Amino acid sequence: MGKKSYPPVNTTPESLDIIKCAKETLERGGKYLILEVSSQGIDNFRIEGLRFAGAIFTNLSKEHLECHKNMEEYYLVKERLFKQVKEGGVIVP
Repeated sequence: MGKKSYPPVNTTPESLDIIKCAKETLERGGKYLILEVSSQGIDNFRIEGLRFAGAIFTNLSKEHLECHKNMEEYYLVKERLFKQVKEGGVIVP
């Protein structure tokens, strides 16, 4: 954020860490927080309780099947992100 960097622990941080980042972004005058949300992050409840102004679906590939039983389960996990988009938010399929 700005000139400050935070070494990543996971692709998708824990929800409390995301909230702290959002707060710091606002305090520094920022208006937006863009976050990569992985299927593993969703499946491990790292975005639990968060609401998003928008979400973009980027991919669904076999490379993540080590984390998911099959492609259908993988899709259903990713679908959960879009259920957390605020009413009137932007969804790019």
